[in-house]
Amino acid sequence: MDNIVVKNVKLKWAHLAEPNTQGDYASGKYEVSVVLTAEQAEQVKGAINARQKIKTDKDGDLTVTLKSSVKPIVVDKNGMAYSPDMLKKLGNGTVANVRINLYQSRGMTFAGIGAIKVKDFKEYVSKADTSDLDDEDTASAEQSLGDLEDDE
Repeated sequence: MDNIVVKNVKLKWAHLAEPNTQGDYASGKYEVSVVLTAEQAEQVKGAINARQKIKTDKDGDLTVTLKSSVKPIVVDKNGMAYSPDMLKKLGNGTVANVRINLYQSRGMTFAGIGAIKVKDFKEYVSKADTSDLDDEDTASAEQSLGDLEDDE
């Protein structure tokens, strides 16, 4: 069974450092959503079982979610493996070439994560990260609240 290689695809919702164990839809596996062109979507759709969906997400992108029980190989453009800490920082919009492993399960063909070569790393920034808010902004906000105090 051949693998499929998709090039210059964007990655979303990557769980490549450790399995996805958070939330209502946690699979307990390594996973990533891959944004496909229409041609790539047809190529993948032609190889896999209809139960594994290629969906249009809320951004209007055609995506397929690839999963693996085994930690996938993820390297930078020079072929150097990413550390788990770097993989945790891999954010939506990262551009990569992805090898999709085709495998059989219960007589059906599915697509899983084979290997990923990152070409343009986009760092994930948590919404809880406030490092971009410097002290000057906070101080002026505190000062501007002074006129809201009750006069006694």
